[in-house]
Amino acid sequence: MNKLLSLIILALAAVACSNSGALPEQSRDACEQGKADAVALCRANYTADSDLHAALLAVKSREWKLRSRGDTISANAYINAFRTQLSATDKNLALKVL
Repeated sequence: MNKLLSLIILALAAVACSNSGALPEQSRDACEQGKADAVALCRANYTADSDLHAALLAVKSREWKLRSRGDTISANAYINAFRTQLSATDKNLALKVL
């Protein structure tokens, strides 16, 4: 069931981040930032769990800042793009943190 839910979320994120122009520019920027943050997390190759946790807290902080400003669409685009990119870039890390 969790894998099915993950696949649905990944599909929605892929649609949300497509270049169809359906999202406002700010949401597209948030989507691109989510992708970039996921790639950076994978490249960092943290050896200490505390460093990995700090990086994940930074991601959740960015999502929260968008939500606290009332920009739910951008927040969803950001976190969904992050999850999708993380899963595509490093499946083992994604399984560990998502």
